[in-house]
Amino acid sequence: MKRFAIAALTVLLASSSASAQVLLSDNFENENGGVGQLNYNAFSNWNVTGQVDYLHNYPGLTCAGGSAGCVDLDGSSGPGALTSKQIFGFASGDQIKISFDLSGNQRNSSSDNIYLNLAFGGTTNLSGFTGAGGLSFAQSGALTTANIYVDTSILGTVGFSNWSFLFTAAQAGTVQYKIGTTTLGNIGPLLDNVVVERVVTSTVPEPSTYAMMAFGMLVLGGVARRRRRASQG
Repeated sequence: MKRFAIAALTVLLASSSASAQVLLSDNFENENGGVGQLNYNAFSNWNVTGQVDYLHNYPGLTCAGGSAGCVDLDGSSGPGALTSKQIFGFASGDQIKISFDLSGNQRNSSSDNIYLNLAFGGTTNLSGFTGAGGLSFAQSGALTTANIYVDTSILGTVGFSNWSFLFTAAQAGTVQYKIGTTTLGNIGPLLDNVVVERVVTSTVPEPSTYAMMAFGMLVLGGVARRRRRASQG
């Protein structure tokens, strides 16, 4: 029993848990009071470079999941991009993920560029890159960088799907995201449902483990008391 208690305490104290924290979630439903606007630049969570259009129940176009609001990244006067107003912090060992729903321009079959730019607060050590939905990254090992630029293209006839990119931080730092297109044509890829998450690994035991820890301590305490009585007898 003593050995069991010691082993249980050792495992519990050394155990770790992971929890996901949503740092940003934006579905663009309530921008501009729910009124669409061409060349819109007053987003709650994003700064605009170039021109983008805010679409809300726009005739002939469908946002992700049939929702009302989304963004045309190639605004009516030219290509544009959204840069997060928030700068996201992370600790060593954290996994950072950005995901979003993306479709083609839905108006013709031409191909449009789409890119994701990650600007770090300084040179940062990273690893564990994974991209999905079109965002692939050639780096297979660790990387020390202050900037990551990933780009590809999407056909206008491609419907909404979820795209994502994630990395694991080997040291603490910050990152700011930029999503955009460089294709000039007044119509471009449609963006919706942007989510930024941080997966944090903690060495603090979960609340559910405290009862087991208390049990182990009681067992060890009982062993100590028996030893004292035996030595006194």
